[in-house]
Amino acid sequence: MPEQELSKLLNLPNVEVVKYEVPDAEMAILEIQSTIGIAICPTCKTPSPRIHDYDEARLVRDLSLSGRTSYL
Repeated sequence: MPEQELSKLLNLPNVEVVKYEVPDAEMAILEIQSTIGIAICPTCKTPSPRIHDYDEARLVRDLSLSGRTSYL
């Protein structure tokens, strides 16, 4: 399934799927990114074009997707 279709399926505002993998029959991992160019940092309250409060990506459990455990 193309990334654009997965983005529509997730229906998360200001987020698009850039890559995905299905390592086995029970799991789906979707790499997402924001479509907003600049956001307010929740920690320092200043506008920023990039994430700067942590260095590595986070893996977040989401609702199941087609019967598979899904992670964003």
